[in-house]
Amino acid sequence: GEYPVWGFYYYRWWLASRAQSLSGIGLLSGTPVMSLYYRLMGAKIGKNCILDTPTCTIFDLVSIGDDTCIGSGTQLLGYRVEDGLLKIGRITIGDRCFVGTHCTFGLNTKMGNDCFLDDISYLPDHVEMKNNEARRGSPAQPAEVSVPHVSEEQARKRSPFWYGVLYFLAVELIPALMFLTILPGLLI
Repeated sequence: GEYPVWGFYYYRWWLASRAQSLSGIGLLSGTPVMSLYYRLMGAKIGKNCILDTPTCTIFDLVSIGDDTCIGSGTQLLGYRVEDGLLKIGRITIGDRCFVGTHCTFGLNTKMGNDCFLDDISYLPDHVEMKNNEARRGSPAQPAEVSVPHVSEEQARKRSPFWYGVLYFLAVELIPALMFLTILPGLLI
C-alpha cells in the first residue's frame, strides 16, 4: 500500500525498522540462524535457504522458497519513500533460486522457480521472472548467469545446525567472555 509520510503508520513502521536495524543481526548473516530470524520476523522462508543479508525491512511481505541462496548485501527492503508517500510491496522468490551479491529488488517483484539473478543487479518494480529464467544488469535483462553446481551428496555432508552453533559461540560468546576477563583487572 501507500501511506503518507509522517502519518501514524509511517511513524510505527519507522520505529520498528530502526529497532530492527539496531539488533546487530548482521553478525549472523550467512548462518542458519538468519533463516530463523527472518521467520521470527514474519517472513515465509523455505527449507535449506542461505540468507547472507540482514537488509530486509518488510519481513511479512517477503516469501522465499526452498533451497534458495541470497547473496551478501542484497536488499530485500520492500519499501520506498517517494512523493511524500511510504510505498510498500511484496518480494517473492521461488524454489532453487540464486540471487547474487548486492542485488536490489523493487516493489511487487517475483522470481519463479529455478531463477538466477546475477551480482549487482536490480529487479525493477512489478517485474515477474518466469521459471528457469536468468537475468543480470540494472535494470535486470535476460542473460546467461553461471552458478556453481552443488551435488546432493555435498549438500547432505553439511550440518547447518552445528555450524550455526559454532558460529554463534565464536562471534557472540567468546568476545563476551574475553571482555569479562578485563573486569578483574579494572577492579584491581
